Amino acid sequence: MSPEARTGPSEGRAALIAAVASLTILGLTFGVSALMRGAGIGAGPTPIASRPAEPTSPADGPSAVDIAAGKTHFAEQCSSCHGDAGAGGYAPNLHKSPLDLARITAIIQKGVPGKMPAFASKLSPAAVSQTAAYVDSLRGH
Repeated sequence: MSPEARTGPSEGRAALIAAVASLTILGLTFGVSALMRGAGIGAGPTPIASRPAEPTSPADGPSAVDIAAGKTHFAEQCSSCHGDAGAGGYAPNLHKSPLDLARITAIIQKGVPGKMPAFASKLSPAAVSQTAAYVDSLRGH
């Protein structure tokens, strides 16, 4: 048997082993990366709208973070009737609302029969509070 005949298959075997090793490394890299993203590791910053609300003390009033998150919820759920900035449209102008924060919260949760749907089943309790905080902030007090 010639020396070339003996090295041919071993070179082919070495190339096969190298290819399998490369594919294994790629699979592990992307598999671990996907697992990390699924666990929220290395997925980058979470947008404010999808972060859980940071609790605020009722004595302190709503935080700027709560109001900003409420603005996002308002844009998604309320602006089609109340207008983009809450100045009215199909539904009342919220800048002139005489309601306090507790009453605004209750209306967002339960709605107004025949006039406004309830949002308790569409928004989390934190999102309801944040939306109420934003609406309350529109009154400029």
